[in-house]
Amino acid sequence: MSEEFKGHDGLIMVEPFKVTIKFNRFASNEKALKEIFLRNITGIEIKKPTFFDPGYIEFLYPGADSDNKIVIASDNQYLNMQRVKQLIEHHLFAAQSAAAAPASPAPSTAAPAAASVSIVDELKKAAELRNAGILTNEEFEELKRRLLG
Repeated sequence: MSEEFKGHDGLIMVEPFKVTIKFNRFASNEKALKEIFLRNITGIEIKKPTFFDPGYIEFLYPGADSDNKIVIASDNQYLNMQRVKQLIEHHLFAAQSAAAAPASPAPSTAAPAAASVSIVDELKKAAELRNAGILTNEEFEELKRRLLG
């Protein structure tokens, strides 16, 4: 399932495993599409547009070049790009939770304090996603059950 979000100079398509940036460029020497796998994203920077300066959303990842941002020219586009960030964080959290869920219980060799901090952090992230309307209460409770389980 792909969701599309329009910016000033292109659009962003978010899928569970990748982001595709489709630029509104007509010069033949420039790329029209850029695909970024979610697992490679280390950060997402959003700058709100002002009266004098347009904003942007930029995807940070190892080896990133200048072709990884979309210009934001309105408050509506800014809100859409905040939704992009939340959706990507949701997909990353779901992938991490699925990968972290063991098939069968195994003895833990990690320090209990470190595991507790990680679980608390994951619960906080899940609560933020639920409060933002990205996760339903049922999805939140399922993730909580798996994390605490």
